[in-house]
Amino acid sequence: MRAKFVRFDGVEALRRNERELLCRIEGCEVWVPYHDIAFDDRVVQRPGDRGALVLTKVAAVKLGLLPPEATIAPAAPIQESSAGQAMK
Repeated sequence: MRAKFVRFDGVEALRRNERELLCRIEGCEVWVPYHDIAFDDRVVQRPGDRGALVLTKVAAVKLGLLPPEATIAPAAPIQESSAGQAMK
């Protein structure tokens, strides 16, 4: 089974340490472990970046960004998704 991903838009990367990136996501500051971030050239990666953050649904639930019972909406193209919209 493939992992389900969730995209959060409007994310601001604030600080970093060796293992995590502090992000402001939907008004909350959350330390996100680097190993939970689906990196590509379109997501926040370092302090000062603003844009999208893509995580697995499991990571988003673990970080308190989604409730455990959250359902995943059908995939949408990455450039058209909204905060918390699921993607494959």
